[in-house]
Amino acid sequence: MELLRKALKTSEICMTKPENLYLLVNILNTYLYYFVIESEFMRAEDISTLCSFIKETVDEMEELNDPARAALKALQNVRSSIEIKASKDTRFGAILAQMPEFSK
Repeated sequence: MELLRKALKTSEICMTKPENLYLLVNILNTYLYYFVIESEFMRAEDISTLCSFIKETVDEMEELNDPARAALKALQNVRSSIEIKASKDTRFGAILAQMPEFSK
């Protein structure tokens, strides 16, 4: 978990450019991977916190260029995937309850 937190800190520095939004998408997917395999260190709250940070980052962006729009679409797809999984697994319901809509 410590390495994932360091990756998140590093991505915060890189978020001065909208095209780097894909870094947060990759980190979110990694968090979800560990959640799916039921790693003892990954909790729904960690994913919710990351999603809130991503939402704040997206909201702060003035304009989205093509790479940032693609990353935003990927975030929307991740959310849709979690919605589907939540219908079958209550653990994902806890994430979905706290997960914001990713749109700009």
